[in-house]
This record gives sequence, C-alpha cells and structure tokens, in this order.
Amino acid sequence: MPNKPAIWLQSIQHGFIATLPVVILGAFALTFLQITSLLLTEDSVSEIRVFGDHIQRACSGVMALILVLSITHKLAKYYRQKYQLNYDPVIVAILAMVTLVAMAHLDNGLDAFQYLGVAAIGKGLFCSILFTELYVFFYRHRLFKPSYPNEAVDTALLTAIRSTWPALLAPISMLVLYSLIAESIEHFSFWFSVFVGQIDPATGLSFWQTVKLILVNQLSWFVGIHGSSIIEIQADTMFLADAGIVYSRQYINMFAHIGGAGATFGLVIALLLSKERTSNQLGRFAFIPSLFNINELLIFGLPIIFNRYLLLPFILVPILCASLFRVVFDLGWVSWSGGAESWSTPVLLGGYLATGQWQGLVLQAACILLSVSIYYPFLMRFESNRRKMVNDKQFHMLNRLNNEIDLKRIFESKSGTGRFSRALVKEFNSAISKDQIDLFYQPKVNNAGRVVGAEALLRWRHPKLGFISPGMIVALSELDGSIHDLGLWVIKRTLSDMNALNKAGLRGVKIAINVSPYQFERDDFFNDVIKLVERSRIDPGLIELEITESSKIDLGDRVLQGLQQLAEYGFHIAVDDFGMGYTSLRYLKSFPVHTLKIDGSIVRDVSNSKMVKEIIGSMGQLANSMGVNLVAEWVETDLQKMTLHELGCDEFQGYLMSPPLALKDFTKYCAVKGVDLPVVKSSR
Repeated sequence: MPNKPAIWLQSIQHGFIATLPVVILGAFALTFLQITSLLLTEDSVSEIRVFGDHIQRACSGVMALILVLSITHKLAKYYRQKYQLNYDPVIVAILAMVTLVAMAHLDNGLDAFQYLGVAAIGKGLFCSILFTELYVFFYRHRLFKPSYPNEAVDTALLTAIRSTWPALLAPISMLVLYSLIAESIEHFSFWFSVFVGQIDPATGLSFWQTVKLILVNQLSWFVGIHGSSIIEIQADTMFLADAGIVYSRQYINMFAHIGGAGATFGLVIALLLSKERTSNQLGRFAFIPSLFNINELLIFGLPIIFNRYLLLPFILVPILCASLFRVVFDLGWVSWSGGAESWSTPVLLGGYLATGQWQGLVLQAACILLSVSIYYPFLMRFESNRRKMVNDKQFHMLNRLNNEIDLKRIFESKSGTGRFSRALVKEFNSAISKDQIDLFYQPKVNNAGRVVGAEALLRWRHPKLGFISPGMIVALSELDGSIHDLGLWVIKRTLSDMNALNKAGLRGVKIAINVSPYQFERDDFFNDVIKLVERSRIDPGLIELEITESSKIDLGDRVLQGLQQLAEYGFHIAVDDFGMGYTSLRYLKSFPVHTLKIDGSIVRDVSNSKMVKEIIGSMGQLANSMGVNLVAEWVETDLQKMTLHELGCDEFQGYLMSPPLALKDFTKYCAVKGVDLPVVKSSR
C-alpha cells in the first residue's frame, strides 16, 4: 500500500497532466501574441490580438483553480475507494476550489480573483492536499450519521446530506490554519533578499548572486511554485532598471533562461531527437512557444514539476549557461547593449539584440548546444523509467485480462484496464492490416506418428508486450465486432498457406480453422467461405471448421442451414473442446459433425484418473458409433498417447508431437515425419 507522500505526489502529477489542455491553449495564445507583435504594425496588432489576449489571460488566470480541482478530485477518489466512503469526489473538489478563493480573499481582499492564476500554484498545491485530508478526516469521524430508508430520500440527496458535516468543518479549519500560516510566511518574506545579498548598483548581480537567484527560481518551479511569485516580490531591489547594466534581469532572460526557466529550449531539441513517440510529439508542440521563452508545456506537460530525473539538469543548465556568458563577456569576446528588453524576444534574435553583435547569437547557440548535451542523457533515463512503468502497468492489465472471466464487463468499463483492452484490440486490427499477424500450425498425427493434419493457430507478438494470448484477442475481437474481419483473414491466410504446402508436394494435409460462433451472425458468412475456397482451388474436404463447444451458438434455422450447406459442399465440421454436457450433445444432433476434439483439460488427467478414462472411453464409443473421428489435444507424454489410443482416439495433437510451427517449419516437419491421408469414417 503506497504511503501518503507517494499518494500526494501521484495526485499532484495527475493534476498537472490534467491541466495540460489549458496550458497548451494558453501557451499557443501567448505565442500568437508574440508572433503578431513582431510581424504586424501596432495598429494591426491591437485589432487582431484581442481574442488571443483574452484566451491567454483566462488560461493563466485560473491555473491554480483548475489544478486544485484536478488534484483534489484524484486524491478524494483514492480515499473514497480506500476507506469505502460514500461521498462524491466532485463535491470535495468544488469545496476545495471555494476554499482557495477564500484564501485569496484573505490575502488580497476584493481583488482575490486576480490572484488565482500561475502565481498561486504553490498555494493551490497546499490547499488541495491539506483540504482533502481534512475533509476525509471529518467525513470518517462524523458526529452524526443520518440514515434514511432508500425510498424516502434520493441517493444523491442522501450523499449530499452526509457530506454536510465535513463540508462545514474542512473549509473553516483550513482558513483558520491558513490565516495563521500566511501571517508567519509574510513575516518571513525577508529571507530572499538576505539569501541573495546586497546588489551592486553599478554592475548588477554578482556571479554567486546570479547562481542563488537561478537556484531559487528553479527549485520553486520544480515544486510547482511560479518562480516570479517569490522573485517578483523583491524585483525592485533584485533587478536594476538600467538595461545597460550587464548582469541584470535581461542577462538572465537572454543567457540563463533560453527557452524559459531552466534553459529548456535545449530540452525541446532533446525531445525532438528522442525516438519515443510521446516525447517527440511534445517536442514539436513545445518548439514554437519555446522560441519565445514560453515553456509551460514542458513544465506541466512532461512534467518537469516533481520529476526527479530532470531536477539536476533543470538546475544545472541555466547556471552553466549564465556562467559561460560571464566568462565570455569578462574576456571581452562579446559586448552588451541591453537591446533585448523583453523576456519573450525569440531565441537567437535575443542573443543578437542583447549584445548588438553576431557573437551574441553564436554564444546563445553554444548555450543551446550545451543545454541539449546535458538534458539528453537525463531525458533518456527518464524515458527508460517511464517505459518500464508503462510496461509494468500494461503487463499487469494484460495478466488481469488473461485471467478475467467476465471480459465483457471489463471491456465496456471506463477503468484503465477497460481502456487498455479497447486500445489493444485496435492495435491488433491495425497489425492485421499491416500484415504483422502470423499463423502457426500444430500437427495432428495418427498412432503411427505420421502427419494427418494440423490446426491453424493465430500468433501476434506485440512490439512491447510480447506474445499475446490468441484466446484473449479472439474474445476481445468478438466484443469489438472485428471478429468477422479477423475470421475471414484467417481463412484467406490458411488457404494461401495450403497452396504453398501443395507446391511443396505435401498434398492431403487437412487444416483445421477455428471459427467463432459470432461469425455465424453475419448473413453472408457461409457464402463468403465457399467463395474464398473456390477462388483458392483448395479441396474443401481438406478444410475442417472447428466450433468451440464452450461458445454458445444460436442454432436458428439460418445457422443450421448454413452449416448443412458447408457440409454438403465438402467441408468437415469439428466440435472443439468436446465434453459430455448438454451443449455438446445438442450440437451432435443439430448439425453435421465429422470430428470431436476432446477438451484438453480432460486429456491432462487421463493417465492417473479412472473417471477420466471412463469419460474418454465413453466418448470413443460414441465417436465410433457415429462414424466420426476422435481427436485428443494437449497430449504431452507417451503414456497419455498410448492410453488415449486404447480408449478410441484416432488422432493426437500436443507438445509430445510438436509445438505450433511456422509454415516453413511445419513443411519440414511433414517432410520428416511423412504424411498420411486422414481416415474418413462413415458418418451418419
């Protein structure tokens, strides 16, 4: 069970990811404003930028609010499941937002709504976590727990009534606590100027003061606090107004924060160099905003916040870039003009304007290369860990799907496993169209060990998850509705492979193809199968359609007529996983059957169970009296094979003879073992 800090961190990371659409909208709106300012005249800009300005202000102005909403909702859902509580996480999230607004009123009076944006993110994190903890505590320790008959009160109303007690106490407790803490924080605000030290009015920030300033800015961003929410408080004393002073705000903007806080333009290029699709896409999205030093897409989207893999380069890169500039400037290789006053001056152009010479552009380019070289290995490590986490999660969900009895419930659910199952079947369908699926053939042999046929088995090796269970994929395809296309693909591919066997001189090998009963629901299924066989010129007597006994078939007139049509055309029909239940016997009397395949779970115990021997012996007598073949699968030992033969089995399939083989290997196997025509008994 994860500890509380881990749950808090997961909720915060989820919150930042959930706000990403708003961040993207705001970042592109701000980028639009910067581009129009460069390309258009002032009069034109004032007309065209009004909407972009409103969008950008709206996005940045509510960032703390929506962050509180998403973090609180995630954390409240976790506690509801953990403690089996009957509250609505949406109510908790809304109350947390109201509490944040009240906190802003405490700090700023009637202007509170102007202070709920990016600068209040740190306050939002504090509010989300502490408010949720207080709410859950008061909910679990309610003084009164009203209970009403279900018919007397609506369930939603009852849930709301039960939330009244924590809804009153949590906000009040939160505001009282915050009012005490806020006053202490305000008295403590002098620490920053003391930490940085007195600024020389003639030269601006010293080297070590620059390092301290960058360190505070980066660490603030890393924990989700907008750097300016700390630094801007002391801006008048930190940054001198004269743009001509070398070591000033402009110096940090142009040569420490290339691409935004953390010199993240280098990280954008590292993302573009990545082979990871997600990273590459993020790099393309973030490239243009980063040109204008807008890096919220990376801060919130990667995210850099609370990302331990990127903490070191996020701090180290801007310090090294700033240091490189100081060395080059002090050596007299570049000058300073202070011409790039805006933080949003595009990368490279800012280096040229700030120095008034092309060397400034080259210096900025060198800083970018330095940034890329440092960020790249850390990004690779982060991606490797992210891949491992994703793969572990996917393997866990895949294992759950493999062991799930009610796949339909999972497939239709909104859970992570449900989304994964739907994505998996879509990937599978795409793999079919790209010819990335294969068929293997498991030989069937007679008692003499000669090949009399084989079963076509689906094989899909997922590029990340490896071998995927065919049974699970078929079941998901049935739920997805793509089983019809999959079934026809299998038949086409089998017929093509049978022609290849004929060309290799291996004629007379009967191939069994598994057919899902869901395929019978399509009106033209039976005619399509006949048409495919006619085009391939394969003898239909060498094709056996296996119908799983455990699958329920709607034995309406149309299906029965279709199966009769296939039998009359020459196809063989087999009942797979045959048992002695009512369904099996119903199949036998409803449509033509040529082969019975004994359920492998029964075969497994034939050597050491008298009851199993009696059951299989009864099947052998039934098959013999009906004139149908009896096939045993999952045969793994010589003793099993000998016993099964004595009990009336005609053919054997399993790892004792061979595992499923690719067509090339199956061809070699047939050449070595030899091929016999399957025995055709006189049917009813």
